Amino acid sequence: MDFPASKEDFEFAKMFWELSTKLVASKQISVHPPKVGKGGLKGVLEGMQEMREGKVSGVKLVYKVGETP
Repeated sequence: MDFPASKEDFEFAKMFWELSTKLVASKQISVHPPKVGKGGLKGVLEGMQEMREGKVSGVKLVYKVGETP
């Protein structure tokens, strides 16, 4: 699909970027802290199972590809 450039989209993106940058810097909003899992990509399956079981809340699951056995 082709999406032509839109001046309205560009102006909105500029405004949103400036606003979100200020909100994060002032700690009015924050990102979820990362929880680094073990085992690289193999660990993703364990993380998904933990999510299904309701054991994951308020964190961002992160896995290092270079640690994949």
